Amino acid sequence: MIAILHFAIFLLISASSSAQQRSFDNDVDRLLAFRSTITADPTGLLTKTWIDSGDPRQIGTPLCPTLFHGVICDPGGTVAVSISLDNLGLTGKVRFEVLSGMVSLQNLTLSNNKLTGFLSPASVSSLTSLRTLDLSYNKFYGAIPHEITNLFNLCFLKLSFNHFTGEFPLGFEALGKLSVVDVSGNFLQGDIGTILGELINADYIDLSWNLFSGKLWLANYNYSSSSVSNLRFLDLSCNRLNGTFFSTETVSLFQNLIFLDVSFNYLTGELPSFANLRNLKFFWARFNQFYGYLPVEFIQESGSTLVNLDISNNLFSGSIPNISSKHLKVLNISSNDLLGFLPPAIGNCIILDFSRNRLYGNILGMENWKSSSLEYLDLSSNFFSEKFPLGITHLKSLIHIKIRNCSLRGSLPSSVFEPFTVLSTIDLSANKFTGTLPISLFLSSNLKEIQLSGNFFDGRIPNIDGEAVVNNSSTSLPRFNLEILDLSDNSLFGALPSGIIYLQKLKSLHLRCNSLSGSIPTGIVTLESLEYLDLSSNKLQGLIPNISQSTLMMLNLSYNNLSGDVPKNLAEFPDSCFYPGNHFLYHHSPDTTSPASVSSTYSDISGIYSTDQVERKKRRRGIAIALICFCVVTIIVVLVGISLHVFQHFKKKNEISEISKDLSLSKKPSKYHKYDHVKNIHNESDLLPPIYSSDQLVGRLCFFNNHSPTIMFPVNELSNAPAQVVGRGSHGTSYKVILKNGHILIAKRFRIGLSKPTKDFAKEIKRIGSISHQNIIPLRAHYYGSNYQENILLSDYIDGNSLAWYLHGSGRLLFIIKVYVFMIYFQFTLMIYY
Repeated sequence: MIAILHFAIFLLISASSSAQQRSFDNDVDRLLAFRSTITADPTGLLTKTWIDSGDPRQIGTPLCPTLFHGVICDPGGTVAVSISLDNLGLTGKVRFEVLSGMVSLQNLTLSNNKLTGFLSPASVSSLTSLRTLDLSYNKFYGAIPHEITNLFNLCFLKLSFNHFTGEFPLGFEALGKLSVVDVSGNFLQGDIGTILGELINADYIDLSWNLFSGKLWLANYNYSSSSVSNLRFLDLSCNRLNGTFFSTETVSLFQNLIFLDVSFNYLTGELPSFANLRNLKFFWARFNQFYGYLPVEFIQESGSTLVNLDISNNLFSGSIPNISSKHLKVLNISSNDLLGFLPPAIGNCIILDFSRNRLYGNILGMENWKSSSLEYLDLSSNFFSEKFPLGITHLKSLIHIKIRNCSLRGSLPSSVFEPFTVLSTIDLSANKFTGTLPISLFLSSNLKEIQLSGNFFDGRIPNIDGEAVVNNSSTSLPRFNLEILDLSDNSLFGALPSGIIYLQKLKSLHLRCNSLSGSIPTGIVTLESLEYLDLSSNKLQGLIPNISQSTLMMLNLSYNNLSGDVPKNLAEFPDSCFYPGNHFLYHHSPDTTSPASVSSTYSDISGIYSTDQVERKKRRRGIAIALICFCVVTIIVVLVGISLHVFQHFKKKNEISEISKDLSLSKKPSKYHKYDHVKNIHNESDLLPPIYSSDQLVGRLCFFNNHSPTIMFPVNELSNAPAQVVGRGSHGTSYKVILKNGHILIAKRFRIGLSKPTKDFAKEIKRIGSISHQNIIPLRAHYYGSNYQENILLSDYIDGNSLAWYLHGSGRLLFIIKVYVFMIYFQFTLMIYY
């Protein structure tokens, strides 16, 4: 009986093997086997055309399915030479083994799908005729097999934005036809010098957004051969590279190089001479530790054809030289240690970013700039203590002006912005401007964003319904494009203007911390695009209009004198949107905290303090003596700190905070996202190289509603928002995310595998999100992906200097003083309460 059973099993295995062998006798069977691994076909193209009917008329020929979508056969119709299934949204776990034996296949393109699986060595080694392999923007995983280096006909290799791990295979120097290598957006490792030494003959190399390490050099390269590399595009950004930049000898090999990006690494030292790189048009080296003077050959007329230079967030020092290059269009040198005056000329620059430096002197030097093409200007966070330059009306092409936090003072004439007919964004916040608001700002039909918060403006908010309506020939409402208006933290008074109804495209209105009075105009209900409304800390009174909640995502009306019932449309907003303040306002919500109960609580606390007052007085004398001794010691320590700071000032700065990067988010942030709002740049394609779109977040986004103000936004807005890596820890990576309305968040994405299961994660995050404290940044929302492994925490972004800036940089002295001032304050607090 046992022998019969064994014989039956043997027959089944033999039959199965025979059937499998028969099923792969030709490319039709192989492709149908590949089709069986696809579990979702949103477009239906494979479902409709990849049919297993046995009728050659429905597939093309008996040996090769010429009617299969994306399949191309040889002229004889016997074998498939190309498979192109890109951008179809396909889902499934691909078994590449089923394609083994397709020795004539030259092109395999599966990019921009949702496919998973791994590349098996056997399947790769059998595709000996392959010229193009494009698996980008999928979810393939595992190691890249070494057998890929045996595909001697391979010209185009693109595996970007998958989940490939392990060491990058070596041996590519044998592939003489290889011209394009793009493995960006994975978790690959290896020594960058060894890898570049093998790929140096390629035209296009993108190794960005990986875990490559080592120094910039070319291993095993014969420098004495005097050969020049054909390399035109090299992207090494967002890795773990260290050491100095390429040597001058190595740089001279890249005479055909057009694009070079080494951003977001740990590179240091001074930049070598780029005099031989006559074809270089894009050089990005932001977020490193480079120091020394600015590369003059890029900025001044010296034969360089550089168009776009971004060396922001480094340690460059010295002054900004005169900009005379005719080719330079984009110059970003923000967040360095540059000092001195503004350059006397800016050449033909379209985009200038000098923010976050130590520039000083007369900002009126801008009036000498003769450029007629400048569109984007950012001088924020410098030390200009002058009036706003009124003589820049000749810069008529300006679209974006940002001069925030520069201690500018004086008043702004009412017609100061009238000459700028295409101006879209104006940001003069955190300065010392006084006087009334210029009415020309509120009459411009092109302005989309006005940021004037944190100044000393007084008077009333200009009403736009007078002159605007008179000058409008039609009977319809005037067309204003204003989307963001922020006048917070000023001294404005009076009623909100009724002409606000004309701002039909307004999305964000921030008027907090003023002295506005009267009622909220009922016309605000007509603003159907309004998403963010903050009128807190004013003197508003009366009823709340029945504002539509269809688009409103953030609301803060606290610290006013509003009364009556909260409209039903706003009942879902938490109490923190209406209280404290508004003692006669009633919120019909289960978590409503009545003003009476709040007052009772305050009275109880006050009574406790009164009872303990006698005991505290007994302790004050001893604490006062201790405080005096502490102050004496503090003064001595501060003097020592000043001496150390002066001593350190003459030393070379050696390092700044480590800014890490990761592949964790499902999308790659745009390399030039901060310039996205500049829409009218001439020859924009010449300024910004092409980048690839990314997959969308498809999980669930849950908001916390117990903080003020509350914000809400759809998950697709988070997915499409520009992001920038700002730090990395042992549990994941932090990204700076900018929403459509300008609100900035920090997205902390946890490493896959470290997060707990969804239920445990949600339970703990809900507990953490309930914490509310003035010194703790509140959590706004949390996201978990559809695979229950991708977890992201969202919180507010706080714009400030890093800890390294305080410990090692310009803020060292300020840090020491603040620490001891806090200690004095702490001692004083103890004296009061004890």
